[in-house]
Amino acid sequence: MAGLLERLAEVPDPRDPRGVRHALAVVLALAACAVLARATSLLAVGEWIADAPPQVLERLGVRPDPVLPRRLVPAETTVRRLLARAAERHDSDYCSPFTSSDCWGDAR
Repeated sequence: MAGLLERLAEVPDPRDPRGVRHALAVVLALAACAVLARATSLLAVGEWIADAPPQVLERLGVRPDPVLPRRLVPAETTVRRLLARAAERHDSDYCSPFTSSDCWGDAR
């Protein structure tokens, strides 16, 4: 998993660093795992992330909740917006499998 996270950490983050709750590499890794688990829409990606096993979340570097015994996962809307912004701003192939209309149809 470390190799994947290191590679994804190379993707430039389009966000202002103030207020960032989830590292871009973590969000991309979660989305990639969801797609590998056969998520076929951004809604399905969000659902997979919400239901991901705790050990997977830990290995991907998802932050623990400071109060409750769980991990703080990004919401589906956060994943949707971040993937779209990363692909739009950097015009790269990094995120295109996640944001392509061919891949998601009208679900975006």
